[in-house]
Amino acid sequence: MNTIVIEKSKNNDFYQNAAFVVSACADKDDPRLVLQNVLIDNGKMIATDANRLHLNDFTDSSLALENGQYSVTKTAKQIVLLPVNDPGNFPDYNRVIPLGEGAKTELSGNYIVEKIIAIVAIKNDGHAAVNLNYLKPIVDANGPWTISTFEKLGPVKLQNCTKTAIIMPCNI
Repeated sequence: MNTIVIEKSKNNDFYQNAAFVVSACADKDDPRLVLQNVLIDNGKMIATDANRLHLNDFTDSSLALENGQYSVTKTAKQIVLLPVNDPGNFPDYNRVIPLGEGAKTELSGNYIVEKIIAIVAIKNDGHAAVNLNYLKPIVDANGPWTISTFEKLGPVKLQNCTKTAIIMPCNI
């Protein structure tokens, strides 16, 4: 595997999509080292911190991405993905993504964060909330989102073009 350098100025869309994914990596002080990495799997880039998962499908991209786990270094101008030699087992992301459609709502325009919070609260009879820090990458991404909710206190699935975010609500 080769190091992947994603320059913001050269390919801004690719940079923004990769930045969306890496925003879900665990912090560098998290003892679960594998959650500090991103996984590239057949053109999809995935990251999770065990409370949320971000995925972007790059299969239509002109850039070839080699499968494997990569450690992440992100600056304002570039994202560097370094191959991990002994990566450990990355979580099975397919098990986290809910099957089926769930209850869907289209989100666009202003107040997306407030709309997501309201939908999660209503679905869970006011007994659940979403970490607001998890919603910043959603707001930063352009375009409309579809939010799908499933069982009470179950995952919230947000989709936008090539991006998918799975967020676990907090019980309050």
